[in-house]
Amino acid sequence: MVMIVLLFGWAFAASAHLIMQRHQLEVGQSMVVELRVSGIDLASAPILPAGPGLNTEFKGTTNSTKISIVNGRQQVIQEQAFRYLISGVKEGEWYIGPLQLGVKGRSAAIKPERIFVFPKSEEEQKNASVEADLIRGTDQSKALDKIYEGELLSYHFTYQRRLRNISTDWRPPSLKGLTLLDGLDPKQENYSIYDDGATVNIDEIWLPIKAEQAGIYRIAPAKIVATIPDGRQRNRGIFSFFSNSGTQRSYLTEEMRGLVLTLPEAPDDFSGLVGDFELRQQPDRRKIRLGEAVTLQLEMKGRGDLRSYRFPSLEVQNVRTYDEKASRSLSWIKNRGERSVYMPQASLRQERSIVPLKEGTLEIAPLNVVVFDPDQERYVQLHTEPIQITVLPGEGGDLDIELFSQETESQDISISTAPAQPKGRFLPVWIWAVPPLFPLFALGNKWRKTKRAQKAKEPELDDLSDPKERAASFMRKIRKESTERYGWTDFQLELLKERDSERAEFYIALEKILYGGMSWEDVEQAYGEEL
Repeated sequence: MVMIVLLFGWAFAASAHLIMQRHQLEVGQSMVVELRVSGIDLASAPILPAGPGLNTEFKGTTNSTKISIVNGRQQVIQEQAFRYLISGVKEGEWYIGPLQLGVKGRSAAIKPERIFVFPKSEEEQKNASVEADLIRGTDQSKALDKIYEGELLSYHFTYQRRLRNISTDWRPPSLKGLTLLDGLDPKQENYSIYDDGATVNIDEIWLPIKAEQAGIYRIAPAKIVATIPDGRQRNRGIFSFFSNSGTQRSYLTEEMRGLVLTLPEAPDDFSGLVGDFELRQQPDRRKIRLGEAVTLQLEMKGRGDLRSYRFPSLEVQNVRTYDEKASRSLSWIKNRGERSVYMPQASLRQERSIVPLKEGTLEIAPLNVVVFDPDQERYVQLHTEPIQITVLPGEGGDLDIELFSQETESQDISISTAPAQPKGRFLPVWIWAVPPLFPLFALGNKWRKTKRAQKAKEPELDDLSDPKERAASFMRKIRKESTERYGWTDFQLELLKERDSERAEFYIALEKILYGGMSWEDVEQAYGEEL
């Protein structure tokens, strides 16, 4: 009876052991190690302890079932296999383990396994290499000892090889104190050069990184796992061709550490932006008529995060302003220095329409934005030039014709007459009255052509399908009717508000369609009867 109990306990005891291909590696060489556990149901993969000269990477789990029969009883045993990729990072004598596992009173342990890591041969070092650096704009040093909170950087990884790879797998580094910038994909370039009579294949990768948190930052080693031909032939079956078998090699970069600094004490007007920026404010024209709009092109771009920034509002009297939706983008730009590198660049663009309410000179103050420049390590003020817009009186095409007609009517026209006592042969008297009338015929013909051209330029309001064109036509009609009705020399919106407030509100709504992004449906709903 005692023997049966011992056999039963032995059959279902928890166990764990490592399966290793070999106990020797070169620096950069890799092998797969398998940890098999039975009798214990682990919810997650255990962390496999390894010496500092080894790099471990979890590769996956497989579950299997074993059926055992002891003393006529069938029992099911679950087995888990955890796979790890072990790479030699530094030469020396290192150990994997020991490791103690236990769940719900069941436990198992593995003993430490020794692995020797030998240096790369000169040929191996020449055949393949990797390196990484952190770049800030003009500073292209291998590592930055200090960076500032909020600035954008470029992580640069380079992999050079002389051998053809069967496959290449790149593992990006883990980050602490830094974060990958959302909205911009990594940049990659592949090219070849000739060195010492051999072809060298080069892969370069750039990652956009933002310094997120003050304190110590850490960039773990990036890793390349390459399968290279080993010269042996492998038969994949009668229906496939013979192909070269491969050996896995791992290449790791050096770890990078530094300090993320908090910004110095900021001025009251600090915008919160960190980086190197350019600021622009440009009008589409510098002379307009009253009732028309001038459009300002606002743009800011540079090495910094602009995803949440907004342009300051315009503070000018006697104008109405309408801001279009801002356009934001992230892209890679190529900086050329001692070596060509890619840097992340953000841009922010917006159109701002300004409608003056009085004629004269409109002064638009410059934009002023205070940012922190990490290269200069100080706060700097970006500013644009002041802008002057000349505002002329409102539209006067019909008014000019009316004044011209009045001037024509007020002119004194003298008509020559025939002599009182003509001598010899002469023309009829009425012939002498025709030549002075020629200028009047010419003026009348010119006036008719002008009216015909204006009518051709102004299509019927119902025929205009574009909402902005319809709004502009309605605005012209309101300006013309108002000046004629109230006897104004030019259109005055403020006076129209006093005389006819509903029509003034309608004019402002049309103005919002033209410049401010308001929909025509909203205007029709509010002013249906007037339309």
